[in-house]
Amino acid sequence: AEHVQYNTKTYQATARGHVLLDVDTQHITADSADFNVQSGEGVFDHVHGEVTMEHRPNSNMLVSPNPLVFEAQQVRRLDARTYMIEHAWLTVCEQDKPNWKFYAPHATLHVDRTVALVNADFRMFRIPLLYIPYASLPAGRKLRQSGLLIPEFGDTSVKGVVIGDGYYWAPRDWTDLDLGAAYLSRRGWQQNAQFRAK
Repeated sequence: AEHVQYNTKTYQATARGHVLLDVDTQHITADSADFNVQSGEGVFDHVHGEVTMEHRPNSNMLVSPNPLVFEAQQVRRLDARTYMIEHAWLTVCEQDKPNWKFYAPHATLHVDRTVALVNADFRMFRIPLLYIPYASLPAGRKLRQSGLLIPEFGDTSVKGVVIGDGYYWAPRDWTDLDLGAAYLSRRGWQQNAQFRAK
């Protein structure tokens, strides 16, 4: 940083101006920070962050080498693996001009595990397309994560009004299972299951 004050008794550092934190796969730049050198806890303001995700190679799935990138008003580092991110956007799209982003007033990043978003919206070219009250995205070596899928809504001339949801189960990297149910206005409830081994 441009200026740092450090208390040797409390291990507390106060940094201002071009603050930089580099730890393992975590890279954070901020305007200011209050950081405890002993515990690793800290608060960063006006943050740009990158977390590189170390994916295992998989010949059956295309994986983006791009890091998880975010910008936030404030980031609270709870420990070496947990960040509370406030008023932020996140993406793994190309950094220069990301085509899509998630915007969220609150997110929790568990390094090498997941990112949990609360009251988020998905935007393509800055246009909000989908509101998500809660979402969990993989942010680690495990590429697939079990969980509820985004609900489906539609209206077709063949099936009528369609409302459905599903559960995605990924017990292994090479197999997954989709379980779903949908209400079709002309046929009533319909259930289906789809199993894929890769």
